[in-house]
Amino acid sequence: MADQQDAFQVLLPADLEMLDTYGTRRPITRGEYLYRAGDHSYDFYVILSGSVDIVTGTGATERVIATHGQGGFLGELNLLTDLRVFVSARVAESGEALVVPRKELQELIATRAGLGDTILSAFLARRSILLDGAASEIQILGSKFSPPSLRIREFLVRSHIPHQWLDPDDDELIQSTLDAFEIRPADLPVVLVAGTVLRNATPGSMAEYLGLTLTRLPDRSFDLIVVGAGPAGLAAAVYAASEGLATINLETAVAGGQAGSTSRIENYLGFPTGISGNDLTQRAVAQAEKFGARLVIPCTAMCVRNDRTHLEVTLADGSKIVGRAVIAASGARYRKLDVDGLDDFENKGVYYAAMDTEVRLCRWTSCRRWRREFSGTSSALPGGLRQ
Repeated sequence: MADQQDAFQVLLPADLEMLDTYGTRRPITRGEYLYRAGDHSYDFYVILSGSVDIVTGTGATERVIATHGQGGFLGELNLLTDLRVFVSARVAESGEALVVPRKELQELIATRAGLGDTILSAFLARRSILLDGAASEIQILGSKFSPPSLRIREFLVRSHIPHQWLDPDDDELIQSTLDAFEIRPADLPVVLVAGTVLRNATPGSMAEYLGLTLTRLPDRSFDLIVVGAGPAGLAAAVYAASEGLATINLETAVAGGQAGSTSRIENYLGFPTGISGNDLTQRAVAQAEKFGARLVIPCTAMCVRNDRTHLEVTLADGSKIVGRAVIAASGARYRKLDVDGLDDFENKGVYYAAMDTEVRLCRWTSCRRWRREFSGTSSALPGGLRQ
């Protein structure tokens, strides 16, 4: 309920008066799309009159998941993170909108505490809603027993990206999708998103499509480079960016580090009743990007060199970025058991964290084995159940 209330707040006349100084007014026409799923970016829209539907899908498959009327505003966290758009905004009733450019919106959120907090809390709530409501906008096709499929799903889960996992082993109807896009078994895992087909998808190719990689940044010079996006690295990025420093946060895998994969954290300052690692990570990332810090994933820093006037960090792909200061918050790398053949079983029964993805996989595997063992019988099943 709290998510719904936060997500659909209506701005007050005083808020609209303040926003008028950041944007411009323009008419909106029924049937017009203000932005579409897959767009690289969009502006912040406030509905002054008329209404706008938020829709998933295209053409005959379009589905309305929300409607914003007078005083409502559009957008979600990707207005801060610079990710591609997950849903489309279609004008349902002609009227007028106030349009605020994304850069001005970021300035407003960082400097206007009351209104900025209202908008940011709505963005956070909307991302939570979209995890289910817009799941079909990004589809992963791959087996539950495929380590590459599990890696890309873990990346999307821990990055709070809406997605749907379709397993060809489970549903014969998925074959029609494979045929429609001429997908072969050797192409799996595949990601279908906004008409784009990513074959042999990896967290890296997914991050590049979404806009999380270094290639999106025109400037490679910063006041501070933070290596590692666990709690320590994200905290450093928040503090530096909030003081006006141009800050970049580099992370090899996904934001949150070990804490991000923890189901419940009860010994972290400021959360006496506990918080999940996933929620802590999402809040920390949003807080850093609220102040203008840039998060780049996946990105591995290999070495740092002092060039007298600046520090130069060399990345795994050979590219370089420079900064006035570097903080290494790269966390720990645990030693693995010295067991022959261990690598062959990683993500095939051997895991290093009990996340939601592993829990669901183990539950699904147990149910499948249970059904197989008792198939073809009519006798009583465990727990008094019958087939």
